[in-house]
Amino acid sequence: MKKSNLFISAVMACLFFTGALYAKPLPEFNPGNCDSWNIKYKSAPASMPWSSADRLAGARDFLIQGDIINSINYYKALKDSGEWAQIRPEYAMALGAGGMYEPAVNFLDTDRQEEPYGAAAYFYAGWVFHLAGYRDMGRDMWKAAVNGGGYHAYSAKDALNLANPEKIYCAGKLGADKPLPRYVKSTEPESLEARESLKTALMYYSEEKYFSAAYAFRKMAEKYPGWAIAYMGCSLALEGAGAFDSACAAAEAAQTITGLSRADADKVSQRVKELGQMKQSDKEAWMRNKNPELEMPGSKDTYVVSFGGANMGFGGGGDFSLALSGRLGIMVLKEMEVSLGAGFDTLSGLNLSVGATYRYFIDENYSLNPGTAVIFGVSGSGLSISIALNGGFSWYLDKKSSSADIILSLNKTLASDEPSISVYVGTTRYF
Repeated sequence: MKKSNLFISAVMACLFFTGALYAKPLPEFNPGNCDSWNIKYKSAPASMPWSSADRLAGARDFLIQGDIINSINYYKALKDSGEWAQIRPEYAMALGAGGMYEPAVNFLDTDRQEEPYGAAAYFYAGWVFHLAGYRDMGRDMWKAAVNGGGYHAYSAKDALNLANPEKIYCAGKLGADKPLPRYVKSTEPESLEARESLKTALMYYSEEKYFSAAYAFRKMAEKYPGWAIAYMGCSLALEGAGAFDSACAAAEAAQTITGLSRADADKVSQRVKELGQMKQSDKEAWMRNKNPELEMPGSKDTYVVSFGGANMGFGGGGDFSLALSGRLGIMVLKEMEVSLGAGFDTLSGLNLSVGATYRYFIDENYSLNPGTAVIFGVSGSGLSISIALNGGFSWYLDKKSSSADIILSLNKTLASDEPSISVYVGTTRYF
């Protein structure tokens, strides 16, 4: 191989590794941790920054300082970015801080439905419910978030440990606490407004938008304190979201309503009994045992099968070869893959490999994949052993059930003085 070609190929491989080092996830953010946050934007500049990183920094800075209008504007400017799915829960909190609670929980339901057991949606739902004055529901959302994955679980735990809830929000006071009404007379409103409110709440519940349904039913209980269906609907929605303590509290509040029919009173009592008998370990396991970030090898979405449609190589002696290959791997961590591979090369014959790859996600659809492998080749000239440094790029399709891959490898055979370069194009399926 010419030295100039080797140099160019080596530079390309280094670029893969260098790019991977900078493809970090979004910086961590906790709107309740003010002391450690270094504010860059104390006021909005004359023109909005161009880069997504600066816009995100501005949106977070304004949210912490209570400049909600600018925070919302900066978050909205990120809707077309590749990180929007991760940013959206923060945007929901900005809406909640501006008093737009229903749109906020609508956005959080979208996040929860896309990642049902992720901590982020629950963490920010806790904030929105606190801002709305429903602190019992907010704390229960944080309890659920603690059993989720990622740094939001730790942030939720920190929020729960604060004795004074007034000090958990950097931008100022939370909404006044509005506990569920108790010991009121049973009444069923007949107004059109009440019926429309019930219709909206039931629609949310039927669509499994449990945050939105819980908020809608809680508002109904606040406005129509003797309407038992508001309490029971809120209880069911909270149970659907895994907020079991506040679900039980809503049913217990319904139990205090006077003048209920015998049939309704029995239904309420039965629900209180069922929720009250639920073990604490079962409440925690509801989210923790199903969380994708906490899954162990062998569970869903951890096996990898890859097929190489083309694998072009330039041998150490300047020869060109074609190869077909495939590999079977397992994700031992969320981003780390260990695999066994097999292939056939027109120059060197059959080869077997053992490799490891780490996936640095640029956003939810793309990743840079540095890795290394040991390759055992079997041909007419005997057994050969080589070491490869890989730099790869993956484009994820079908909700990350498959990907299209390109891998550049720098290979060095132990018996050869010159390394070789190969370029792999293929597809991977995740099970």
